[in-house]
Amino acid sequence: MRILGQRVTGSDIITVSAALRARKKGVDGLIHLSVFGCTPEATAVGAIDFFKEKYGLPPICSITFDEHTQPDAVKVRIEAFVDTLAFKKYKSISIRSRQREQGVKAQHRSNNRDIVLGIDVGSITAKVVMLDADSKAVIYKAYERTYGNPVETLRKMLADAGRECKGNVISVGVTGSGRELIGAFVGADLIRNEVTTHAVAVRHYIPHARTVFEIGGQDSKLILLQDGIPVSFSMNTVCAAGTGAFLDHQAARLGIPVEMFGEMAKRSKRKVKVGGRCTVFAESDIILRQQAGQPIEELIAGLCYALVRNYFTNVVSGRAIQPPYVLCGGVAANIAIKEAFEEMLTCEVYVPEHFNVMGAIGAALLAAEAIPSRTSFRGFELPNLETIASTFECNGCSNRCLIRCFKTAFGKEMCIGSLCQRW
Repeated sequence: MRILGQRVTGSDIITVSAALRARKKGVDGLIHLSVFGCTPEATAVGAIDFFKEKYGLPPICSITFDEHTQPDAVKVRIEAFVDTLAFKKYKSISIRSRQREQGVKAQHRSNNRDIVLGIDVGSITAKVVMLDADSKAVIYKAYERTYGNPVETLRKMLADAGRECKGNVISVGVTGSGRELIGAFVGADLIRNEVTTHAVAVRHYIPHARTVFEIGGQDSKLILLQDGIPVSFSMNTVCAAGTGAFLDHQAARLGIPVEMFGEMAKRSKRKVKVGGRCTVFAESDIILRQQAGQPIEELIAGLCYALVRNYFTNVVSGRAIQPPYVLCGGVAANIAIKEAFEEMLTCEVYVPEHFNVMGAIGAALLAAEAIPSRTSFRGFELPNLETIASTFECNGCSNRCLIRCFKTAFGKEMCIGSLCQRW
């Protein structure tokens, strides 16, 4: 069958026709769902790209599912996509601009020194920053590994931050993969996804940036900016080989602290080609190379280059990217990663001063623009999270979300895990 002169077959007809009808209705954006490894929907992606470029389809967020896909991973993609559409619609990354558009009045500010707090809790690390509410200068920052216990790690980090705080906390923003639980635990005034907060932070420090590479512990992100506004983004799908966990896994196997990877890779005379598409294949390559007597420095240099190669394959995935390029995330501390990006791009890649806490800074910047009349922040000295009170499956709709409820020492039960706002 031909649609607008282009041959379309199979299930592609349904998908492409739906996209073209949506364009006529004037929708702001489309979400395309597909099953990992499903050939019909894989071909539909190419057909949609053709019509998007030639006939101006709305922005499209493609989400791929398999049996391991977690609801939280889908949620962050949809939240980030909606934020991107809102930024484009209001022509600003500023919450205040959208509040003025919607007739929302700004809250009253005190005459004392005001501080906004930003928290980013991911799969491997936790970050805390304090910004001056007026100058937006960083007055405190901390970065710690959670070792599987993010709540306890954050409790100690906040206690340390409280001893350094010389002002009044007026607003708190939380982001990261653990944002829902942590937001309820600390009393957040604003909870946003990682894509939005990183875009906000990069725009604050490097206004002319066009492309942001962010490599986290379990996910990697590509954010495209235009005039400081995020216009598109992508994230890794079912593969973690292009993330910090890839290097962590190999570092543990080699018995070398991952913090030493950059220095050791710099000492290598050449880099060994390592299969970076999967951690299993990479491990097999390393074992074979070690048995052949390959120097460890060359193996590490090959691993760093493999991570970047995988990032371009699975995250960039042929998208048109433009300089200036910015690299964020804890992996940016590895000089070999930065050099691998520059080698593949043949262009300089900027690493911001606060590269490892950019998500927390973005959350704080957004919190500074959404100051409540009274903050919900519970303070720096938080009680222990006593126990998981219950876990149950919500029967409110067909999603059947797994709801987790936590009971705390301050007498409140917190429930998280729902895709809607019911819990």
